[in-house]
Amino acid sequence: MISCRDVAEDNEGGIWIATIGMGVFRLDLNTGEVRNFRAQNMCTDVSCIEVDRLTGNIWIGTLDGLSCLDPTTGRFQTYHANDGVQSNEFYERCATRCDDHTLVFGGKQGITIFDPSEIRPQESRTLLVSNIEVNGYLLPPNIRQGGYLLDRNDGAVNLTLPHDFHNLNIHLSTLDFDNSTGTRRCSSTCFRMRSNIHPPEARSRSR
Repeated sequence: MISCRDVAEDNEGGIWIATIGMGVFRLDLNTGEVRNFRAQNMCTDVSCIEVDRLTGNIWIGTLDGLSCLDPTTGRFQTYHANDGVQSNEFYERCATRCDDHTLVFGGKQGITIFDPSEIRPQESRTLLVSNIEVNGYLLPPNIRQGGYLLDRNDGAVNLTLPHDFHNLNIHLSTLDFDNSTGTRRCSSTCFRMRSNIHPPEARSRSR
C-alpha cells in the first residue's frame, strides 16, 4: 500500500507522487505507466514535491534533506542544512512555485526560497591516499624499511612489498568544504587486503 503525501504535475502532464518510505513515483496519464525513483543518497520518506518548469527537474523535500531529481538520467542530488537549506527536515505538502520560477519549501526551521537555475551540482571530490599500513606498521613517505618501499614523488604512490607480507591497509581520504563553518573537513575510509602468501619457512613448519 502506497501512502501519498504530496503530488505535482510536470511539463508533459505526468503526475509525481511523494510517498512515505518508497521515494517518488511518476504516473504517465497517457500510457498508464508508473515509474519509481529513489536512490541511496536520498531519503525515501518524502514530505513535499515541486517541479522546476524551466529544466523539468523535480525538487523533493524529505525528512533528511532537499533532493533534486533529473528525470532524464534518474540521478539525485541531495542538499542538507550545511549546504544552506533551512534544515534537514521538510514538512508535508509545504512546497510551491512562484511566478518568477523560484521554489519555496517549508520545514522545521522555516522556509527555503531559491532559484533552481542558480543551483550548481556539487563537484566531485578528489580521492587521496592518506596513509598506508603494512603488517600493522604505518609507513611514512619516501622510506625503505624492512623490505617495504613507499615513494610518493610527483603525486604518485608507488609501493613495493616483499613476498611475505600479510596485511595491507590503504587509507583513502577526501577533502570536503563545510559551508556551515567555512573550514575544510576530511572524510576517510580504509581498504584492507590480507595476503595468503606465507614465507617458505612458514610453509615448511606447517608440514
